Amino acid sequence: MENFGAISIDNNVLKANKGYDFDNGLLNELGQFKTSAVKIVQTDVIHNEAIKHIAIEITKAQNSISKALESAKKPLKIDAEKIKAVKHLLSIEDEAEKIADKRLRDYYDKIGAEVIESSKYIDVKKLMKMYFETHAPFELKESKKNEFPDAIALLSLENWAEENNLNVLAVSNDKGWMNYCATSKRITTVSDLSAALEMLQPKDKVIEIVNYVRAKDDVFASIGQRIADSLDGANIDIEFIPSIYCEYDDIYAEYISHQLEADESGLVVINVVHIDESSIVIEINATVACEVHANFSFSVYDSIDRDYVGVGSSNRSISTSYKTGILIELSGDFSKNFENVEVVDIEILETIHWADFGNVEPDYDE
Repeated sequence: MENFGAISIDNNVLKANKGYDFDNGLLNELGQFKTSAVKIVQTDVIHNEAIKHIAIEITKAQNSISKALESAKKPLKIDAEKIKAVKHLLSIEDEAEKIADKRLRDYYDKIGAEVIESSKYIDVKKLMKMYFETHAPFELKESKKNEFPDAIALLSLENWAEENNLNVLAVSNDKGWMNYCATSKRITTVSDLSAALEMLQPKDKVIEIVNYVRAKDDVFASIGQRIADSLDGANIDIEFIPSIYCEYDDIYAEYISHQLEADESGLVVINVVHIDESSIVIEINATVACEVHANFSFSVYDSIDRDYVGVGSSNRSISTSYKTGILIELSGDFSKNFENVEVVDIEILETIHWADFGNVEPDYDE
């Protein structure tokens, strides 16, 4: 199944790409197919599942804002009316589900995606046969009824592909999807979106681009600085085991080095995710080594004064690492053996989000 006429993205892939970030990264690259022969299709089942997850994140954000404002009221002595005004300013006008639906449909419009109505394509008789005979995506477990949405999505997608005489490239890391597509006549599944995008590019051009980039060391020259820049202001959650009560602040990460992902021959692994007449976009992956710093302030409870008394602090740092994808956009004249090619943009897809400091205690020497 080498020639694909359509691509479909499972919800787990939408969420994994920077949490439904439709304006950046790999999800943004799907816009290249809006005017191409490759169709972008989404089943209504996956669409509704995405709405649910996005709405949950919107609600969580709203609750976090409300809690933060309430907790700041007393120590900052902010008037209740001002808190109320700020809450109103930061509130959302519609229900979270409506906002999520609009966000998705705006994205579909941008990339030219079509939503498939499963009711038009589902074969209920086949669906029930799959369930009772435990065919993929159903599994031998008590909760196999939870696989009904996936089964409906896959069956409707397959029947749509058959009706339109197209082969579909489905992007999902769900085991049930992979097992179903292993025997499908119309759907092939891959777990990685960048790999899927490369599969939709002209194969001869992909080989040419990969060979060129590997031979040009300057393409990767400024990656280190861009990774270091991406760590500025990173929101890092930390875990630690305190010896006594403590609070922490001044958390930041410092770039140390990075290692690009390579194959068995030591060559950098490159996925070509976008090709047009004047620009190409490639994705590479890197493991980043960094140092995370934090300041811990310790205190004990004074039963006489009925208050906490400071007993010292400790500035701690730990070495850790994380993985990130990197998009590199190159511009030039690709019709003439890559003349005047230059790097025009580098996008770091991930940053560090978590660090474990282990046991922490006051710096008694200090």
